[in-house]
Amino acid sequence: MCWFITDNSVVVLCQVHIQTIGILVAEKTELQSTLNQSQKSAESRQGSHEPLSGSVGCCHFCLLSLTEFVEASLGCYVSLGSV
Repeated sequence: MCWFITDNSVVVLCQVHIQTIGILVAEKTELQSTLNQSQKSAESRQGSHEPLSGSVGCCHFCLLSLTEFVEASLGCYVSLGSV
């Protein structure tokens, strides 16, 4: 079997390949843009958690301090009650 490729069929084939490449490049660009937006969104959400973790640490420290104060106060109260 012998295949004959005419000049016209080569041109059509090249046009189809060019269109396919154009579609693939457009899809890649769209996906890259979506990925960049997702990464920026994730980074901004991650950054917003950092102040919260600092606040949680501060609250934990304050709670420990209050607990120590209450325990010390109760100790003084028990000491005064026994006098």
